[in-house]
Amino acid sequence: MLSKDRNIIFFDGYCNLCNWGVNLLLKLDTNSFFIFCSLQSESATNILSTKGFNKNEISDLDNIVLLKQNNIFVKSDAILEICRELSGAYKLLFFLKFIPKFFRDFIYSFIAQNRYKVFGKKSICRVPNKNEITRFI
Repeated sequence: MLSKDRNIIFFDGYCNLCNWGVNLLLKLDTNSFFIFCSLQSESATNILSTKGFNKNEISDLDNIVLLKQNNIFVKSDAILEICRELSGAYKLLFFLKFIPKFFRDFIYSFIAQNRYKVFGKKSICRVPNKNEITRFI
């Protein structure tokens, strides 16, 4: 099993927007702070079920989940925690944390609910290439 210091970003492997985000993070996360796991994978089910999610919840998730230093973050909190670990101007996005959570999550949920309509959906989950394989579970 994974050690508790692994920082895992769980994402929708079918979502074009999510895959674009993963590709961006692979470039920006030069210290390999994060690893990635598709929400549709058995690994995601196994890991998230140990964190209090039941299997039905995991299959119904339509948002990003971050396991960072053994803490779970979802929706806008996950995005902001990811930004916190990046360098440069992206790190400054963490200050959006001061916007009330209900408002941040409302915007996040609106985008999540419409992501397939706007950005499209893959017919198969993202598969890492040989250069990325060590960054995926």
